Amino acid sequence: MSERYSHGYDASVLNSYRSRSAANSAAYLLPHLQADMRLLDVGCGPGSISADLADALPQGQVIAVDVSPVSIQAAAAAHVRDNLHFQTASVYALPFADASFEVVHAHQVLQHLAEPVNALREMQRVLSADGIVAVRDTAYNSMTWQPAMPELQQWMDVYQAIAQRNGGHPNIGPDLAELCREAGFTRIVTSTADWHYHADDGSAAWWGKVWSERALKSEYYTQALDYGLLNEAELHAISRTWLAWSALSDAEFTMTHHQVLARK
Repeated sequence: MSERYSHGYDASVLNSYRSRSAANSAAYLLPHLQADMRLLDVGCGPGSISADLADALPQGQVIAVDVSPVSIQAAAAAHVRDNLHFQTASVYALPFADASFEVVHAHQVLQHLAEPVNALREMQRVLSADGIVAVRDTAYNSMTWQPAMPELQQWMDVYQAIAQRNGGHPNIGPDLAELCREAGFTRIVTSTADWHYHADDGSAAWWGKVWSERALKSEYYTQALDYGLLNEAELHAISRTWLAWSALSDAEFTMTHHQVLARK
């Protein structure tokens, strides 16, 4: 399988991903981990969550994979652990034997895939009989922000169009449980958790700066132009609006994640 990644691997993207941790992105999984487990982290990006998971499994092992050699190189350089290994691999063809892992984790991965059920089946193949698949994804159409600004709605509409053009499913979050059932899992537990950025603690300023940069440097910029969705002037207007929004005293942005723990 081959999809075009809607965010790309520019430094502006990878830097924003480094804010992700097991605490803020995989808390739903942590209570189910045992110190000696073997865990596969799929779509690991720059590896910040992977490193935390390795720390949570001091007698175990974490293998973290990503389809992007750029991400794997960055992750391996930044996170050195005796029980952590990074390698390039596709979720559709994991280079591991059947039943190799007791946990398979994927954070914000399925939304970018043309065939998420096939990916889940491959995760299930490498999972032990009593193992857990942990998947978490958002739904872009459920994101909310205040104050409302036309350029930010344009940003959202264009991202939806880009992701769908690339074969992705940007609103996949609420469908995760059903996709797991289709893939053959029978014991499924669901939950949700929010990322909330607001002016009071400075997180809105950070989030606005992130997207101001990504609007002009990442694949969002490139693909919006390639697909004829925006022109240069419109992209610069979106970038400026993110900065203006981030400076407002009442700025807030909420992203809800849907989380599934699935067993065979």
